[in-house]
Amino acid sequence: MTATERAIIMAKKIEVMDAQIQMLNRQAAAAPVARPPIEEEVDEGTPKEEILRIWKGKFSPENLIRLRQDAVQFDTEREFVPGETSLRVRLSRGKVSDFKTVAMWDEGFSTYLAILLYLFPGDAAPVDLFPTMLAWQMEIKALAMSYDWQGGAADLAISFHRSAMDAGHLRPEAWRMTERWVKKWCNHSTERSAPATPTLPRKRTATNAFPTTLSTSDFCRTFNGGGTCRSPCVRPHRCSRCEKPGHRATTCTLVLNKV
Repeated sequence: MTATERAIIMAKKIEVMDAQIQMLNRQAAAAPVARPPIEEEVDEGTPKEEILRIWKGKFSPENLIRLRQDAVQFDTEREFVPGETSLRVRLSRGKVSDFKTVAMWDEGFSTYLAILLYLFPGDAAPVDLFPTMLAWQMEIKALAMSYDWQGGAADLAISFHRSAMDAGHLRPEAWRMTERWVKKWCNHSTERSAPATPTLPRKRTATNAFPTTLSTSDFCRTFNGGGTCRSPCVRPHRCSRCEKPGHRATTCTLVLNKV
């Protein structure tokens, strides 16, 4: 192929791309909510078909997994769809089980939020839309700390996101999650059990330490008499007169009161 032929093919591709962008611009102008045009530099590396679905309000929450930076592996999953006259191939939809950790979902939703901010800047979306969505995102992450992710908080996140899409993803009230939604997925059956408190070993008491229940007759008599007892001694070395340690009965300065 000569350089001239390559230039002709490239020019035709550019014409097709320009026609597509112009068509999207006309659709945006006719839409009830003012939407900016979709251009080629929108979030480079993100699947363009997913950006288009977000723009049209037809995005599937399970496909948040494809908005992550390392989501190439999920683009290889394809399914064959029978058409009217032929068999076509399309990417299969993501699954809740694809989100192995809350961090994977968090990264995908953060990218989703960033794309919405780009597509609907300024007055194109209600002023409290994005703060409400961000608060919901933080609520899901907080629930994931107390409840199981798979079968609990993850299912809640995807199910409620789908509900918000059905109710109108640009409506702030669609992202305000009620207690009924939370209890459906985050309840006693998915609550994480508290980690067991480790049992600390008991401290060994010194040989000469004595409990308060002992009487003076239990103290070492040899020690109190001024002698030297055998080692180790099993009796407390305390004064048998005042019951205090540090001296013997023979050197005790306590004056006993006579009755």
